[in-house]
Amino acid sequence: MTVRTVATPHGTVTIEAFAHVIRYHEVGAYGDPYTFACAMTTHGDEATLFAALGTVKPRIRRALAQALREMGIARVRYERRNAGGPREIEVDR
Repeated sequence: MTVRTVATPHGTVTIEAFAHVIRYHEVGAYGDPYTFACAMTTHGDEATLFAALGTVKPRIRRALAQALREMGIARVRYERRNAGGPREIEVDR
């Protein structure tokens, strides 16, 4: 996590960069168009995905799991409002 503190004549501002943007591209693709995107926050080895655009299809979930596992993430939580509440998936399986 990046933390930066800036003292100004009007007060001190501390900024913590804690969010990431995830974009999923088909194999061999980069840039636009992407088929899934979301924001992610992390806390230790847990991540929360939110503000998603697109559907998490099985291949996308597998790709996300592998990428997040390589970042040291063990548990991912995401919320689907149209599915009745939060869901959690383990990425270490």
